[in-house]
Amino acid sequence: MSRRRRSLSRNLSLGILLLGLPIFVLSLGILFYHSRNLIRQETSENFTTTLNEAILRVRSYTNMIETATNANAWIMEENFNPESLQALSRRMTSVNPNITHCTISTQPDKRTKSVFDTGKACWIDSAGIASYCRPLRTDGGHLAGVVTVDLSFSHLVEAINSGEQPYPHAYFVMVNGDGRYLIHPDTTSVFKKTLFEDHDPNRSPDMIALGYEMTAGKQGTMHVNVDGKECHVSYAPVEGTNWSLAMVGLEDEVLASYQHLVYIIIALILIGLVLGFWFCNRAVKRIISPIHRLLGMTEKITNGHYDEVMPLSDREDEIGLLQNSFAAMQQSLNSQMESIHDATDALRQRNEDRVQDMETTKVNIQKKISFIKSVLHQIRTPLSIITGFANMLRDSIAAQRAGDETKAISADYLNEICVSMKHNAIHLKRMVLMLFDSAETETSSSQGLLYNRSDEMSCNVLGRMCVEYTKSHYPDQQITFETELPDTTYILTNHFFLLRTIRELLANAVKYSDGQHIRLYVTETETTVRFIVEDEGPGVSEDLLDLTLKPLVEMDDQLERSGLGLPMAYRHTNGLGGSLIHDTSYPDGCRYILEIPK
Repeated sequence: MSRRRRSLSRNLSLGILLLGLPIFVLSLGILFYHSRNLIRQETSENFTTTLNEAILRVRSYTNMIETATNANAWIMEENFNPESLQALSRRMTSVNPNITHCTISTQPDKRTKSVFDTGKACWIDSAGIASYCRPLRTDGGHLAGVVTVDLSFSHLVEAINSGEQPYPHAYFVMVNGDGRYLIHPDTTSVFKKTLFEDHDPNRSPDMIALGYEMTAGKQGTMHVNVDGKECHVSYAPVEGTNWSLAMVGLEDEVLASYQHLVYIIIALILIGLVLGFWFCNRAVKRIISPIHRLLGMTEKITNGHYDEVMPLSDREDEIGLLQNSFAAMQQSLNSQMESIHDATDALRQRNEDRVQDMETTKVNIQKKISFIKSVLHQIRTPLSIITGFANMLRDSIAAQRAGDETKAISADYLNEICVSMKHNAIHLKRMVLMLFDSAETETSSSQGLLYNRSDEMSCNVLGRMCVEYTKSHYPDQQITFETELPDTTYILTNHFFLLRTIRELLANAVKYSDGQHIRLYVTETETTVRFIVEDEGPGVSEDLLDLTLKPLVEMDDQLERSGLGLPMAYRHTNGLGGSLIHDTSYPDGCRYILEIPK
C-alpha cells in the first residue's frame, strides 16, 4: 500500500511538472518575442525622429540657398549686363558663406540644360557639388540665362551630423534619383558608385529593394544586411529635390539592451523550475482532495440531487476505485429516476396533445361553420334577385296570355332584367367556385399538397389568360393587359391558386369600378414578379382597408360588401409565399399589388 502511494506521489509530481514547465517556457518565449518587437518598434521611432530632424536641417540649409538666390535673381533680371551680373555674382558668394560659387550662363551646358529646356528652377548634383539653378527672364518673359549657385556637400554633411545620434555607430547615407551616393561614410564611393552597383542582387536583394524604395521617393523602415551585418535602416525623401536620406544603425547596437533581457529570462526560468518543484510538492500534499469531493457528491445524492454527474476515473489506486464505485451507484440511481421522469413526461405530453387536438378541432369546426354561413349569406342575395326577376317574368307572361298589356314588361325593361339576372348568375357562380376552392384547399391541406410550387408558367401568358377569362364573364367591361416582360419570363408557382388569385382581383375591380377602365400590369424585381390591378372606381378609404380582408363585413356607401373574394386571394397569396398590398398612394381609384417570388 505504501509503495502504491509513493508511486502515486511520484507520478503526480512528474505530471504536474511536465504540464507546467512547457506552459511556463511558452510564456517566457512570448515575453521574449514581444520584448524584442517592442525594442525594434522603439528603435524605428527613434530612427524616424532623428531622420526627420536631419531632413529638416537639410531643407533649412537648401532653403537658405534658394531664398538667397531668388532674392538676388530679380536684381540680375533688372540689370542684365555683364558688369552688373559679375558684381552680383561676387556679392552672393561674399555675403552668403554657404554658397561656394555662383555662375551666370546664357547658353545651356551639362548642368543647366534641363533648366533651359523646362524654364523651371531645380537642384542638380554632380562631381561632389550640389547646385541650385534658377532661370533669369527679361521684361518680355523670355529666358535669358540661368544663375547657378553651388553648395558643397561637405557643409551639407556637417549640417546633417550636427544633430544628436541615437546610437554611437549610426550613420547617414544620401542618394539621388539614380541611386548614386551623395553622402556616405566611405568617401571613395561618393559620386562614383550607385547603390545598385555597390551590391550584388543575388547576395543582397534586400539592399537592391532598399535602393528602389529610396529612388522612388518612398518613406519607411527596413532591415537589411550590409557587409555581413544586420542593420536597421529608416529612409525618407528630401522635399524639393530628388534626394533620399537614410539613417543606418547596427542591429547589435539596437538590441544591446535586449541582451540584458536574455539574462533576466534565464534567471526567470531557473526560478520557475524551483517554483515548479514547490508546486508539485504542494500538489502531492493535497492528494486526498478528491476524497473530499466524493464525500460532497455522496451528500448531494443523499439529499435527493440525483442529477449530479460523477465522472469515471482511469486511475488504479484506491481513490480511482472508490470514485468508480460511487459513479456506478449514481448511474444506477439516475437510470431509475430517468425512467420515472420519462414515463411522467410521456403521460403529460399525451394529455397536452389531446387537449391541443380538441382545441384545434373546435377552432376548425367554428371556422367551417363561419365559412358556410358566409357562403350561404352571399349566395342568398343573388338567388333572391334571380328569384324576384323570375317571378316578375312569370307574372308578365301570365298577363300577356290574359291580354292585359298594362302588366306586361317592355322590351327595354326585359333586357335590363336579363342583364341583371346574368350579372347575379355570374356572381352566384363565383360564390360556388369559392366554395369548391375552399373545399379543394382543405383537401390539399389534409393531404400535405397545399400550395405546391411545381408549375412553370409564362408570366405574360398567365396574365392574358386571367384577362380573357374575366372578359368572357364581363363582356362590357374595359380590361387591358400591359407588361414590360418578354414572353420568355417564367415563374415557378402553383398554377391553380395563382390563377384564382388574379381572377379574384380582376373580379373585385369589375365589381367596384362601376364599368370604368381596368388594367392588369406585369413587371418584375430581382426576386419577384408583380401583378398590378388598377381600376378607376371610388377606391377604399383608409379606415375601411382592414375590413376588405374580413368576409361579409358591411361597409358604407363606397362598397356594398367585401365578400369572400379578397380574403381568399390573401389566403392563396400567403400560401404561395407572396404578398398582396393595397396601394393607398394610388390617387385615381383602387390598386392592388400581387408580388410572387420567382
